Amino acid sequence: MISHRAIEEDYSPTHSQQKRKVPSFERLLDPILGITGEHEFIKGFKFDIAIPVSEYFQLFQSWEIPNSGIKEEGNNMMQAMMGRGSSKPTYTFTAQLAKDVTSPFEAPGMLMMGKVDGEGRVDSILLKKLSNNLNLKLSANFMSSKTDDGALAADLEYSDNDSEASVKLQHHPMQGLVGSMAYMQRVHKHLMLGFDFTQLFSHKRSLFSYGAKAFLGNHTFYASSIQGGAQYHAGYVIPIRRGTNFVSHYKYEPEHGSTTIIGFKQRNETADITATISSKFKLATILS
Repeated sequence: MISHRAIEEDYSPTHSQQKRKVPSFERLLDPILGITGEHEFIKGFKFDIAIPVSEYFQLFQSWEIPNSGIKEEGNNMMQAMMGRGSSKPTYTFTAQLAKDVTSPFEAPGMLMMGKVDGEGRVDSILLKKLSNNLNLKLSANFMSSKTDDGALAADLEYSDNDSEASVKLQHHPMQGLVGSMAYMQRVHKHLMLGFDFTQLFSHKRSLFSYGAKAFLGNHTFYASSIQGGAQYHAGYVIPIRRGTNFVSHYKYEPEHGSTTIIGFKQRNETADITATISSKFKLATILS
């Protein structure tokens, strides 16, 4: 499952003299999809324990116990990569090491994390800050003990006050070797434009994506075309009161038609409340 992490700035009012941070193309729609996108629901119970061994080294343990009535839907690689949990109890162990920490509000100079669960899935990631503007990210994900089910990726990311760029090379168990390049640029104080080019070397296929983010007072507008027209998105966010934001999202897929979702997110110090309703009369409420 893809995580949509929107930062506080995405939901705060826009001032005329304020210069917003340029998002990466990959995270462009996070303020929209973080509310209207698909969420992973725990069908049972989940217990998390964090153990801070030191200021820089932490251990995490998690137990997920599904309801006894849930039937096994299959335990294959595709299901695991889409974030669908197992019908069996699952234990996950995670270790995280951060080095060169200069401020709690900034990313560390190096971050290493490893995760393994009781079903044999292993994830690892290394983030290294090469300079003030350049970061390296290496990741490996194995959905089972078979190395053929693993995905390896290397990302080089650049950022400054007016742009975000990245180059990625990965080997996917189903798509083979994949390369991509993404770029977002501030072209005006209230307008950002960007694109993503992806090359599927094994399939000899190229995919283009485009996106835009614009501001008008407190109103924020989003638009994107994903993977050569496989998806089209249009979004709108406005803060209607302190801590409360209204969101609307229009999504069109040639194969599945269009969907419109409206909702709101209430952000508090101790909890967030999200409620959405779609044009297909699907209602969702989330307390986190």
